[in-house]
Amino acid sequence: VHVNHFPLKVNGQKKINHYDVEITTPWKRENRRSDEPLFRKGFRKLCKENPNVFPIDLFPAFDGIKSVYTTRKLGFNGDNWTKKVEIEEELSRIVVLSFKVHLVRSSIDLAGAINTFIAGQTLNAYSEVQILNIVLSQVAREKCVTIGRNYFPESSIEGRSVDLPGGKSVWFGFFQSVNIGWKPMLNVDVANKPAVKGGNMISYMEEVLATPGRRGDPPSYPNFRDQGGKYWDSRRHANTLERDLKGLKVRYIRPDKQK
Repeated sequence: VHVNHFPLKVNGQKKINHYDVEITTPWKRENRRSDEPLFRKGFRKLCKENPNVFPIDLFPAFDGIKSVYTTRKLGFNGDNWTKKVEIEEELSRIVVLSFKVHLVRSSIDLAGAINTFIAGQTLNAYSEVQILNIVLSQVAREKCVTIGRNYFPESSIEGRSVDLPGGKSVWFGFFQSVNIGWKPMLNVDVANKPAVKGGNMISYMEEVLATPGRRGDPPSYPNFRDQGGKYWDSRRHANTLERDLKGLKVRYIRPDKQK
């Protein structure tokens, strides 16, 4: 890598509109950042099913939770617009999401605000940088697993992950962020992240509790499926497994495929 900062030119003729999005879900808890993949899927369907509001050539930038940015006003009259969409969640369960959209700010001058900050006439340009980060990360957020400002292509892509012992792997991706110094710059750099391989819980237990091989021999894996889990030893296995599972998400699925 010879350079990881690239000049960023903001078109002064393009003005930005900021819309607030209130998403109502079937569950009682508050919306979380972990809901973003589902909300993005719902927003894509919302745009596709309502071309009169979201023209095909509009390309709105959605932050995945609360805000949408466009270079033209959306095609609805009045203060707000509400629409429901049906989305297929994991395990083929249908979820109904309601999107309520209303205009917060119009004709935001990104270029003017950034130039004013560079000239030292304002203390910061935080909100403008945030908008640029959301707009420039749209493609990555749609096609990659997102952790903060790090983006990781699906691990099934060759060369994007390396398997490690104990049910772990390392994912390789990139970091992206807008910085403003003496002029706007886009910082792009490599990123890596250790991760737990998803899969069946029993298989993962066997990976974690495997005995390493000696002198080049392959590891020895316990078999917790045969004979009703006969080979499970609470004294040897419980503490190790508890430390490894701490902080991980485990999904329970009933025999009838319900959660």
